Amino acid sequence: MSILNGLDAIIDAWLGIQGNPDYGIAGNPAYFSKEAAIDLSENGGPLAQPDATPVALVAALLDQIHENWTEAGLREGSCMNWLLRKNSELGDGNYSAEVILERLVLTTVENGGAGRLNVVALGC
Repeated sequence: MSILNGLDAIIDAWLGIQGNPDYGIAGNPAYFSKEAAIDLSENGGPLAQPDATPVALVAALLDQIHENWTEAGLREGSCMNWLLRKNSELGDGNYSAEVILERLVLTTVENGGAGRLNVVALGC
């Protein structure tokens, strides 16, 4: 199961084009079709919901991703965007010139030298 399951249906519904046989090929999202793009452009936005906001769409997409994540049994992410730590050791197979230079700087700089690690920030 992908954490992106169900997003196409949410986008199609938000645009007001879900289930319309005039849009695209069965099995593909309706928003993929040229006909839908033309109708949406002529309408100046979503077809069925003139007051639909992009914020509502993004919120629905994030809710679906979080639901898929939870159903898949994946662990909850951290609420931090970055984890800062001073790491001066080289790992196995981590001997590129960039990594060696970074570790050298971290070991020679006093106060404040830290490497950045991306961490998951889902559901915070």
